[in-house]
Amino acid sequence: MNTNIAIVRRNGLGDFIAGTVPLYNCMVEDYGDNCFLWFFMSSSNYPLFKYFIDENKAKLAVFNKGNKYLSVISMACKNSGSVDKGYLTVPDYPKLTGLFLFLLGAKNIYGYLNKGWLSKFTINKGVYNSEAYADESKHVALLNLQLYNPKIDKIEKRWFPKFNKSKISKFDISIPGPYLMVELSNNRKCSQLETQIIVDIVLALRKHFVFTVLITAKCSDKSKAENLSSILNENSIANFFYATNDLDSYISFINKADVFLVGDGGIGHMAGALDKYVVSLYGKTSVDRWGILSDKAIILYDKDNVNNIQNERIIEGLYRCFKMLNN
Repeated sequence: MNTNIAIVRRNGLGDFIAGTVPLYNCMVEDYGDNCFLWFFMSSSNYPLFKYFIDENKAKLAVFNKGNKYLSVISMACKNSGSVDKGYLTVPDYPKLTGLFLFLLGAKNIYGYLNKGWLSKFTINKGVYNSEAYADESKHVALLNLQLYNPKIDKIEKRWFPKFNKSKISKFDISIPGPYLMVELSNNRKCSQLETQIIVDIVLALRKHFVFTVLITAKCSDKSKAENLSSILNENSIANFFYATNDLDSYISFINKADVFLVGDGGIGHMAGALDKYVVSLYGKTSVDRWGILSDKAIILYDKDNVNNIQNERIIEGLYRCFKMLNN
C-alpha cells in the first residue's frame, strides 16, 4: 500500500531547488513505488515542478493568489484526507503551513517549530528552530533531509538537483557561442555587481577567451541592461539581452549559457542544476547554508557586499570555468 506524502514549498526558486529537490530525490530512492508525493507550491515557483519531479510519482497543487489564509483553507478542503505524512520544508512559515497540513488531515506532520502556540499544536513531529539553525554549517537541504531521517549527516551527490533537460524548450540566438551569462538584477543589493565592475571583468577575460555575453535582468532593469550592452558593443564584444516574466522561457534562455557570473539566488541554483559552470558571488548570505549543490560551482563570499570581492578573484574563477569548458 502506498504512503501518501505531502511536501509544501510556498516560496523561492532557490529554496525549492536547493532545499526541497534533494529531499524528494532521497524519498524516491527509499520508497521506490511505495509512495505517492503531493507537492503544494505557490504561483511563483510551481513551473519548476515539471523539470525536477517525476509526474508519474507525484501530483502538483498550486495555492491561489490573494489572501494566504483563505488560500490555505480552500486548498486543504479540496484535498482533505489525501495524505498520511506532511513535511514543511525550510525556509517556510510553521504557523501557516502547519495549519494547512493539519486541515489536510496528515497524521504525522514534520517541520521546524517556532515559539508560536499554533505551530506547536499542528506540527506533531516538530524540531525547534533554535536547535536547527544554531549550526550555520548545515545546508538547507540537510535540514530538510534530517526532518525525514535524523540519521542523515550529509547530502549525497546522487540527491543533488538536476533539471530534466528534455522538458526545456530550445532558445535560438544568431550570435555564436560559447556564452557567458551575467546577471544585472539580484533581489539582494549586496549580491549584485556594479555594471562597471562587470565590464572590467569581461574585458579582462576577453584577453584569454572569445565568447558572447548573455545579459539577464528583470524587465524593470531594461535601461541598465541596455547600458551594459552599449558599453560592450563599444568594445566590440558580442552580446544579447533578454528579459521575460515567464519562467519557462527564462529557463530556456539560461540553459543556452555555458558559464555564469551571478549573485547568490535562484539563477545560481538553476545554473548548478543545469550542470553549468558558474561563479556565484555571495554578499552576507551564508555559503554553508545556501551553497549551490554542484561540482561546477565556484562561490566567492564577502560579509558585506560582493563589490568588495577583488576583481582578480572573480576573473580567476571565470578563467577556470572557461578552461574546463574547453577541455
